[in-house]
Amino acid sequence: MSSLQAGRPTAKPDLWRPVLWRALIALAFGLLTVFWPDISPLFRAIAVGVYFLGSAAAVLSLLLLVRAGLPAAHRWLWLELLVFAIAGIALFFLQDNRAFAWSAAVALFVTGMIELVLGFRYRLQTVLGRDWLITGAIALLAAVLLVSLAGTSARAPIGVLGGSAVIIGVVAVLAALSYRHEAGLKPGTEDAGQNPSLRGVE
Repeated sequence: MSSLQAGRPTAKPDLWRPVLWRALIALAFGLLTVFWPDISPLFRAIAVGVYFLGSAAAVLSLLLLVRAGLPAAHRWLWLELLVFAIAGIALFFLQDNRAFAWSAAVALFVTGMIELVLGFRYRLQTVLGRDWLITGAIALLAAVLLVSLAGTSARAPIGVLGGSAVIIGVVAVLAALSYRHEAGLKPGTEDAGQNPSLRGVE
C-alpha cells in the first residue's frame, strides 16, 4: 500500500536536509534579533537581506530535490525563490523604517501565499504539505503585523521578523527530524512494498 493510500506520506530520504538548512537560517536570524536589540538600520537591512537570500537558497535546494516527484510544484517554488532573492537584494538598500517594513511584508505575504497554495495542494501527497501550511500561515501573519507596525518604531519590524523566524525555525527543525526518522524506515516495516526513492513525494 502506498503512503498516499495509507493516508500517511513518508519522507524522501534526503528531504530533511533542505528543511534543516531553512531551519538553521531562520533560527540564526531570529537569535540575532534577540541578542542584538539595538541593531542599527544598516545592519538590520543587511541581516534581513541575508536571511531572505539564505531562505532563497534553501528553497532552491528543496526545489532540486522534489522537482521530479512534484513536477507541478517547481513553478511555485521558483516563484518563491525569486521573491526571496529579489527582496533580499532590495532590502540591502532600504534603511527607511516604512519602506523596509513594507518591502519585507510584501515578500512574506507572497511567499506565505505560495506555501499555503502548495500546502493545500500537496497535503495528501507529501509530508511537506502539512508544514507548508504552518510556515505559510506564519509568514502571512508576520506580513500583516509588519504592515500594521510600519513607521511606528525602528525596533518593531525587526522584532516581528525575528519572532516569525524563530517560530518557522522551530517548526522546520521538528519537521526535519521527523523526515529524517521517517526516511530511515526500511521497507518491510509499516511502509512495506513502497519504493524508498519515492517516499514523501507520491
